[in-house]
Formats: sequence, C-alpha cells, structure tokens
Amino acid sequence: MTEGAALRVLFVEDFAYDAELAALELRREGLVFEARRVETEEEFLQALAEFDPSVVISDYSLPSFDGMQALRLSREKAPFLPFIILTGSMNEETAVECMKAGADDYVIKEHLTRLPFAVRGAMERKKAEKARQEAEITLRESEAKHRTLFETMKQGVIYQDGEGRIVSANPAAERILDLSLAQMRGLKFTELDLRLIREDGTDFPPGLHPLQEAWEKGIEVQDLVVGISSRSDGRLIWANFNAVPLFRPGEPVPYQVYSTFEDITGRKQAEEALRRSEALKSSIIEAIPDVIIRYDRKGTYLDIFAREKEKLYFPSHQLLGKTVKEVLPTEVASGIMDCLDSALLTGRLQSMEYELATVAGVLDFEARFCASGPGEVVACIRDVTERKRYEQQLKHLSLHDQLTGLYNRTYFEEAMERLSKSREYPITIISLDLDGLKLINDTVGHSKGDETLVNCARLLRQSLRSADVLARIGGDEFAAILPKTDAAAAEAICQRIRERVQEYNILNRDLPLSVSVGVATARKKGESLVRLLKQADDLMYRDKLYRGASARSKIVESLLAALAERDFVTEGHTRRVAKLCQKVGEKAGLTSRQLANLSLLSQVHDLGKVGIPDKVLFKPEPLNEEEWQVMRLHPEKGYRVALSSPELAEVADLILKHHEHWDGKGYPLGLKGRSIPVECRIMAIVDAYDAMTNDRVYNKARSREEAIAEIRRCAGSQFDPEMVDIFLAVLEQGCPGDQLAPNPDKKPVN
Repeated sequence: MTEGAALRVLFVEDFAYDAELAALELRREGLVFEARRVETEEEFLQALAEFDPSVVISDYSLPSFDGMQALRLSREKAPFLPFIILTGSMNEETAVECMKAGADDYVIKEHLTRLPFAVRGAMERKKAEKARQEAEITLRESEAKHRTLFETMKQGVIYQDGEGRIVSANPAAERILDLSLAQMRGLKFTELDLRLIREDGTDFPPGLHPLQEAWEKGIEVQDLVVGISSRSDGRLIWANFNAVPLFRPGEPVPYQVYSTFEDITGRKQAEEALRRSEALKSSIIEAIPDVIIRYDRKGTYLDIFAREKEKLYFPSHQLLGKTVKEVLPTEVASGIMDCLDSALLTGRLQSMEYELATVAGVLDFEARFCASGPGEVVACIRDVTERKRYEQQLKHLSLHDQLTGLYNRTYFEEAMERLSKSREYPITIISLDLDGLKLINDTVGHSKGDETLVNCARLLRQSLRSADVLARIGGDEFAAILPKTDAAAAEAICQRIRERVQEYNILNRDLPLSVSVGVATARKKGESLVRLLKQADDLMYRDKLYRGASARSKIVESLLAALAERDFVTEGHTRRVAKLCQKVGEKAGLTSRQLANLSLLSQVHDLGKVGIPDKVLFKPEPLNEEEWQVMRLHPEKGYRVALSSPELAEVADLILKHHEHWDGKGYPLGLKGRSIPVECRIMAIVDAYDAMTNDRVYNKARSREEAIAEIRRCAGSQFDPEMVDIFLAVLEQGCPGDQLAPNPDKKPVN
C-alpha cells in the first residue's frame, strides 16, 4: 500500500462500542482508515465484495457468526487479506487453533494498545507473502514458457560431435525423424534407419550425408532440401537443413556441429499441388469447348485458347495484338469494353450475351469477365446457341397450348392487360365453347376428343384475322380478342365461324362440331376487358343453353350411325335381336311402354361399344383380363350417351343394366333377380342366343339345339328361369309377333 493511502478496516463485531474502541486505538497510533462493521455472514460476504477491506479485525465469538467462520470465508475469497482475531479472552489452545486456521495475529481486548502493531505487522507479512508468491508464479510461468517453447518448436535441433555422432536432439527432431533420442544418440546420420533423397528424387549414395561437409570441412550448410524416408514404414517427409560448425579457439576442426531442420513437407506438397493444378488448368482449357481470352484494359487480345477454332470471329493469329474495337462489330465491342472496365474497377464477375457471325454461322454467346491481374481480364466465352433455342421453345410452351398450338390462358390474360392500355379500341372479345366434348371423351375416348379440339382450333384460326388473339383458355373453352373491331364487324366474324362449322359438318358427318358463341364489344378506352370477357362468357352460356340439346343429339346421331356400321360387320345382329325380343316381350305380357322400351333397347343396347377399340371388339382370340375390363365399360358408356339424348333417355337405365345376371354376378352394378328390369332380363337371353347361333370373329356359330341347351344350363344363374321358359316357348311355337298384340291396360311385368 502506498504511503499516506487510506486503509479500509472491516470489523466483524456485534458490539458497536467494542469496534469504536478498537478504531480509536488505531487512530491514536496515527493510522488513517475507513471502517465498516458487520455482524452476520451475509453482511461479511457483501463487505468483502463491495468494501474491499485492507484488513479484517474479527471478534472470536458472535451470536450468529464467529471469527473462525469469517476467517475461513476470508481465506477462500481473499487469501492475502490480513486477518486479526480480537477477543475478550483466549486460552493458548484457541490461539493456536486460530493461527493454524490462517489468522495473522490475535489480540485480547484488554491489551488494545497492541492492536495497531498487530495490524501493521500482519499487513507487512501479507504484503511480503504476496510478493513472494507472485515472484514464484512469475518464475514458474517463465520456466514453463521456455520449456513449452523448446518442446513445441517446429524446427528440429541436433548436436553432433566432431565425428558426426549425434549427442542430443530436441522433441521436434524426434518427431520429424520419427526416432527417439535414445535411438539416435551415438550414431551418425548415415547410420540411422533412414533413406535420404535428393530433390530430383534420387537417393544419396550410401555412407554420404548431405551435411557431411559441415563436420569434415567445417563449412556452413544453408537451406539444403532433403527427403527423409523411414525404411520401416516408407513414410516420406521433406526437410530444409542448416548446419553450423562450432570451433574451439585455434583448432581448425569443429568440435561440434549444430544442425537445425524444418519439416517442409506441407510446402512441398503445396508446390506439387500447384504444379498439378496448373497442369489441370491447362488440360481443362484444352478440353472445354469454351473460348478463353485474356485481355488488357484497352481490350487488346493477349492470349486466345480455343478448341473449336470455327467459333472465333477471325483466326486467332489475326486477333492477337489487336483490340476488340478493331475487329468486332461496334455494339459487341462496346459491350466487351464496358465489362472489362467494370471487372477491373469492382473486382467482380461481369457477364454479357451477344450474337456474332462466325465461320460456323450466326451464333449466340455468353461471356464472363474476371479480373486476373493488374490491368488484365480473363474472359470465358461459351456458345449458348442451343440454350437460347431451348429457352425460346420453353417460352413458346409457356404461352401456348400444347395440343392445339393456340395461345394459352396466361398469354390471353397478358394480352387483355396490354390491350386495355392501348389505343386499339373498339375491342371485341368472342367467347367460344366446343359443345359435347365430355360426351365425346366419355364414349369414343380422349384421343377422339383431342382430335375434335384440334379440328375446332384450326377452324377458328381460319375464321379470324392475323391481328386477332385466339387462345384456348380451358378444356373446351376458347376466346379471341379482336382489336379495332366494332360490334358489326365482330358479328360478321361470328357468322363466318358458324358457316365454317356447317361446312365442316357436311364433310365430316362421323363426329360433327358444335360451337356455342358469345360476343361483347368495348367501344372506348377505360372499359374493363376482364368484365368484357365475363359478358361474352354469359352470352356464350346463353347460346349453349339454346343449342345444347341439339348439339348433343347430333353427336348421338353420329354415334348411332357408327353403331349401325359396326352392326353391318356382325351381319344384322341388332335387327334379329329386336325382332326376337318383341316376340318374347309379347309372350311375357309386357305393357306397350315396356315393349317400346324393349324394342329401343334391342337397337341401342350396344351403343357404348362405339367407344371400344376395334382391336378389342373384333379380336378373334379370347380376351385377356385387361381387355375384358375395357369391354365391361360399354354399358356405362352407352348409359352416358343415352342420357345426353332426349330420344334415348328413357332407356338409359336399361342400357346400363343389360349385362346384369340373375344370380348377381353380372356387371356393372352386380344386380340380382327381379331387381334387374324385365326388359334387361329378356334382352340378356335373346342377345346370348343370337351370339351363339351366328358367326362371330371370335367364335363359329353353334346349332340351334346347342344354343338352347346352353340357355337351359344357364337358367337360374345367368338368366331369369321364368323368362327362359317363355323364350323357349316362343322358339318352339315360332309364332309371329302380330298374333300376340300387347294389352295397354295390363300392369307392367316385373
């Protein structure tokens, strides 16, 4: 503590008066100090932390705390803090106990005059003790530092005597050579189990060491690179050796050689890696199709590496030494100069794309520029012609419908947005819908539906002008934007569309087109084209409601025509079945309505087969399971077609159920017994009989007797046994249909 500095005295005392007496005695002896008194452990710990006392004077015994506890805490928190026990009485044993516990002194309250001397003595002793411990710590740290430095030196150190025998070596030498000092002491380098290699990869001759001149001739050796390989495991390291001979005065021969060496294996590996990297770069430059060019800041061609010479604007020998402004088109040269300047200024990668006529034709290039040194830039130039073409194809696909080739909804909406801000008013939007597409898809398949969409798109494109925007905006929905088109001109175009549809249907009766049309016109700028499209849509749906039934009827008619053509292949199957069904129905007592439905069912029950591929329908061999799954779909297809036609809607349910079996094992619903309509039960028997007694592509006709026997066998399983009896009776009687006229007053047969 500096001269004149104020002390901080912490009293641990429960009687304030005793503390004041002690403080008075200290001041009487000229001590200047601040004082604080505490009574509890909590107060004591807080004072140690906040008051930072210079000395503690503690009563030996307190009501809730005592001097021994305070002493223990003081030694834990502040080992060099002087601590004096002040007590009213103390025997010798207690005094010894306090001193052993670490108290610096003890004073009996009756002898307070001794307290100032005890304080000064304790503080001096603690100060000296602290200084001694700090000195010891400093010394230990210094020794540890030097020892650590010696043990962790990266350089190996070896001492050799005048004969070249190893005297000592540090740990780094042991580590680098992978030999212990015990293995090396007393041996020459040439006697160690090591292989010594020159930089060129050749071995030093046996018995010759690269540092031999140091002890034989007393010559200092500097920066000698030697490869050292252990003969036991082949591990190779590279080391940089230096050797200094040490002489005694007046003696020409060294008495000792001091050698240091550093492991430079990492550096050698880095050099080798750099060499391989340079070789790899050269190989890459030769292998890649890109053109590599080195420019200076003026755009002068310094180096050109091009595997495909035809992609250069000129042969390389005509470019070297010239600037880009001298040889390239102005626009391209200007772009390159901008990239060179930016790359040198910012140090960042710059890029540009340009088109250039070369020996190989007009190509698209992408160039990337990177500063490679002071005032120099390297450019990697890639032919991106194919990528550009691919991008254009992707852009086309993103804006066009793949099936029809028309614009898609995305492009159409962009066109509406663009034209809404233009001067192309009046603008007309036509909304169009291909009628009956779902019916076509459900019956004759999606491929036929796609074909119909393509034909419709072609017809619409032919009907519109080149400036008009035609798009497929939904599954069966089309829309067209007609710039600078008023309502009268738009109506004329709609009429042209209708006429072309009629012309198409005359030439293509197998599957006619029907298009519903709605048209709306915006006369001046500011009218929303989005609302205009909605208005055109509303008008189109109104037109669709008006013509919807007619359009579906035309499609059904075409499907019935196709069915008739297929019936020709089966040589009158529909006609025979219809005649025999009429006779059985009359015999069974069906009402007039049931007979009418049975007659119509017999003619159109196979309507769904127009959607079955010919290769399945007319396959001469038995159908496999996959083909049967396709064939079993025809009742459902026929059902959907019949529902679309007012004329056939009455028998749609019968078409759906005409392949159900009496025992519930039929399809598609698995109905059983009388839950199957009677018309279907009759139809099933007659259809099977006709199929067995006439030639089919997959089966030769059976005799009448064989067919009857099969019908009898299947009665109660596939067929209604009651209807089988009636059917067989009709066959036996051979009665004409007009002998059993239906009774309109009968109740329907179930």
